Amino acid sequence: MVVVPLAPTPAAAQQTPTGLTLSVDTPTLQENPVSTTVEVTATLTGGTYGEDKTFELELCCNSTATSGLDYQPLPLTLPEITILGGSMSGTADIVITPINDRLIETDETINIGADVGVLPLTMTAVAITIVDNDIASDQITLSVNTSSLREDD
Repeated sequence: MVVVPLAPTPAAAQQTPTGLTLSVDTPTLQENPVSTTVEVTATLTGGTYGEDKTFELELCCNSTATSGLDYQPLPLTLPEITILGGSMSGTADIVITPINDRLIETDETINIGADVGVLPLTMTAVAITIVDNDIASDQITLSVNTSSLREDD
């Protein structure tokens, strides 16, 4: 009898990710001057990497809210999200403080993206909406307080 050793079974091939999708735990903020810590999650789609990958968050993609007018300016460099090798996601926090203006306007968005560098990933940004709290009034009410004056006043 001849014994033939079995060839080792190759490890499952690792799929290369094709996308990076961002999401937030607080997608809506009210227009008031309260600071809110928003947790941003970056999730790989289509696979994982064998080593850690770091992505820098950035403002992007046609935000309608304006820094300094609708929310307090964010740091010039936003946090980074590191996705550990073999993991599908990672998180980072951003503190956002809306500015309570008195303008009647539509709700506005802050769009957050991630710099994927040279990686062949399709990046899907996330929007954080600031809900306007000013109410339009179709009527203006005037009241006149009548009083009498004497001619010598």
